[in-house]
Amino acid sequence: MLTQVEILNEIFTLPVSEQYEIVEKIKDSIGQTNGNVQRELSVEEKLAIVKSLGGSLKMKNPPMTREEEREIIYEHLSEKYK
Repeated sequence: MLTQVEILNEIFTLPVSEQYEIVEKIKDSIGQTNGNVQRELSVEEKLAIVKSLGGSLKMKNPPMTREEEREIIYEHLSEKYK
């Protein structure tokens, strides 16, 4: 029987495409063992999740507007070139 290190060394010698295939097989096996067969979310489901999260991360200080940025730059350059 191979040790974990020996198995990993064997896997790392394989081409990347075969490494990905092994990872997917392991993930499938773990999902079936736990009774949680994972499936890929559709684009619509992903978009629905993103939309539902909208506004959930509010900032303490919102970003400056372009006018505020221009005012700061104007003040800086005014002081610099007096």
